[in-house]
Amino acid sequence: MRKPSRTVRKITDDEKEIFDLVDQDDQVIGQAARGECHRDKSLIHRCIGILVFNDQGMLFLQKRSLSKDLQPGLWALSVGGHPKSGQTYKEGAKKEMKEELGIEAPIEKITKYCYQGETETEMFVVYKTVHNGPFTLHPEEIEKGQFFSLEDLAGKVKSGEISLSPAAEYALRFLNLLK
Repeated sequence: MRKPSRTVRKITDDEKEIFDLVDQDDQVIGQAARGECHRDKSLIHRCIGILVFNDQGMLFLQKRSLSKDLQPGLWALSVGGHPKSGQTYKEGAKKEMKEELGIEAPIEKITKYCYQGETETEMFVVYKTVHNGPFTLHPEEIEKGQFFSLEDLAGKVKSGEISLSPAAEYALRFLNLLK
């Protein structure tokens, strides 16, 4: 009798990438590997998100690649990631924006908060920028992307047409962009 085969999902994130660990005051207290940080809520690590709006005020969201370690296939902020150990939030944000969308643009910090998800805790800084594209989406990071009006986005989330990652939904509600 033949055993059923299991599909193993290929993860493209580097589980050994080193993140800075921080305390509740965002002071660096150590380092740990990405894989550890994403499985232990006691390891607070730094995270960034960027909201990219176009000239009409529509928000660009990305659908996460199926090869991501967390929330594969869910819709997320325009740009998301982690500063490398020793990088500032802003340096990490600019690096992630170039890597994920292929663009460079001025960014403005809009908020900072501590977010606790199902498996991790992040000190999260959110930036915003205006850019109309075109974007060059990184295929290991992003399946696809789209601009949404905030009203259309709220309707699609409410109807279940799109599913946001928990961190993206938290950020958009925290910023009163998703009602």
